[in-house]
This record gives sequence, C-alpha cells and structure tokens, in this order.
Amino acid sequence: MSWSSRPPFRAPGRPPRPAPRRGGEGLARLFTTSDVLLASDASEARLDALVADRQLARYTHLHFATHGLTNNDKAFESALALSQDNLPD
Repeated sequence: MSWSSRPPFRAPGRPPRPAPRRGGEGLARLFTTSDVLLASDASEARLDALVADRQLARYTHLHFATHGLTNNDKAFESALALSQDNLPD
C-alpha cells in the first residue's frame, strides 16, 4: 500500500487528542528556545520546508508525538504518520 493511499488515523470530525499537545508544550519548557509544531504545522511539507531552508540542522533535539507505520519485512520502509490535512493537490 502506498503512503498516499493509506487510510487516515483519525475519523473525520473527531477532535485531536490533547495529550500530545500538552506533552510537546511541556517538553518545550525544558529548553531555552524551542519551536513546537502542532496539528497542520506538524506535516511532511513543513519538515521539507525546514530542510530546504537549511533550518532543520539548527535543532539539536527533535520530538515527534505521532503514530508510526512499521514494516516488519523492510524496516527502512517504516514511517512516521504526520499531519495529512492541507496537502497539495
């Protein structure tokens, strides 16, 4: 199954769970400077933009509160499930 054809992890119309938001914000308080990407900002497109602008390299710590997609046969085909809304056509 290709990445784009995977079903969403949350049913439409259901609110996001607050625990990951609180956890990310709590972790951010442990650092003098931090950027917290939540909901639509925590997307593959946003990470791609940070890489393209050479901004991702400035971070010494990354924390992902997300689902993981594992492939037990081909480990390097495993992935993080990032925000799927606001995707380009």
